[in-house]
Amino acid sequence: MLNASTLLQPLHRLFRFLVVLLFAAAAFAHAASAQTLRSEYVRITGAYATADAVLHSSSQDDKSVAFLYTHPFAPSSLSGFFCSQIPRRGLAVLCMNNRFSNNQQLNTIWEPIALDVAAGVGELRKRGYQKVFLLGYSAGGPTMAYFQALAEQGNALFNGGAALSGFKGFFERDGSERRVPAADGLILLNPSSGIGASGMFRLDPAIVDEASGQRDPSIDMYLAANGFDEKTGRATYTAEFLKRFRQAQCDRMNRLIDQSLARVKLARDGQSRFQGDDVAVTPGLRANPAYADLSLAQSTKGAYRLFPDDVTTVVKNDRVVARQAARNRGVDETARTDLSFLSYRAVRCSHFDADATDPDAHGLDVRSSNNITYANLARTRVPLLVIQGTADDTISHLTIAELLFNASTAPDKSLWYVKGMTHAITALRAEHGDVPSITADALVRWVRDRQAGRATTQRHMGNPSLALSVSPSLVPAAPVTISAGH
Repeated sequence: MLNASTLLQPLHRLFRFLVVLLFAAAAFAHAASAQTLRSEYVRITGAYATADAVLHSSSQDDKSVAFLYTHPFAPSSLSGFFCSQIPRRGLAVLCMNNRFSNNQQLNTIWEPIALDVAAGVGELRKRGYQKVFLLGYSAGGPTMAYFQALAEQGNALFNGGAALSGFKGFFERDGSERRVPAADGLILLNPSSGIGASGMFRLDPAIVDEASGQRDPSIDMYLAANGFDEKTGRATYTAEFLKRFRQAQCDRMNRLIDQSLARVKLARDGQSRFQGDDVAVTPGLRANPAYADLSLAQSTKGAYRLFPDDVTTVVKNDRVVARQAARNRGVDETARTDLSFLSYRAVRCSHFDADATDPDAHGLDVRSSNNITYANLARTRVPLLVIQGTADDTISHLTIAELLFNASTAPDKSLWYVKGMTHAITALRAEHGDVPSITADALVRWVRDRQAGRATTQRHMGNPSLALSVSPSLVPAAPVTISAGH
């Protein structure tokens, strides 16, 4: 006959197992909590630039890799998604401001921002970090792609001053070429196609007179006659309307460029109210039909990895209507100098295919601007990761990330999408989960895989390829005392 002690033995064994499991979980939690997060103010000084920064790191930081983050016009780049999420995963990130932080994009001259990024890369190298990965969020995407292309190509990137800015390169006092230190990889999150290129998507073509703001109702996306519902903010546009709309965007951009060039000439000839430059206002900067017509830009053209489920599929757009009609009539971002416009926001256009995933079909003159993301990615070779949210109502077209991926010549490149991620790196709905953690885990894993030699790439519309070895580091040029260039 079984006694009570015999009957209770399985329960005792189960209890002991649960106690061991509980202590193991507690030990794991203690180890995780034992990580100490640090934030150190850094005043970057040196040959390239002077900048304010904060080094966010962890007690687990082994200096094998660090990240660099800045944004070309954010009020501050000292905190934010990258600056908080990456240190929690044991890695360091230098979050730095640049010379154009918080200047409202009034007088930004694009090309010198590379010197600020160079200063950040140099700071991390000086601190002993073996690898440096550049982080480009939104307009930071073109920033970091431009810097890395410059680091790899030197002044050849500028095609002898072919861009509208006329910028020819960076030079030492003796006239020799000035080089900047290359990074070891690029990570672009919700990146734009370029400052000027991104502006093409949303430039309002209905404005036919810049001074009075007179509008052409036949190409006004915010009129009911063209398919817009003011009450809901939704629209249904015809293919014929969209064709005229996109071509008119090109036409207006080219007019703006010609007007700026003419004003600059007058200013330089002493025939203007100002010397050397002039000021203009460009109204109507929020008019992308995809803001209102959700039947547009519905998916990618190829199949790509979609997180958090990590499946390879044609990715569907989850964005909601972006109600931009009022902002399109507002003053936000409309003021700028002509030299800033030509360097920063302008791009020549022959036609405009908003959904092109082939750079040649996009319709923009890549030689006219130095900040077109896909043109610069075509001139870099370091590992590239592009992450795009499916609920981004700012970068409304999922095919923009696809365009960047296809243009890249990096042997090791990846394009991933995050389900339900908005432009602000938040979840569109609760069902989409902890989007910041999902995204940070994915990008840190991508870097760790490259550290461990487990790099893989994607080619031809997202089809996975065989594993590749990590691209070798590019040795940074030693900083020297130089002139500011021109």
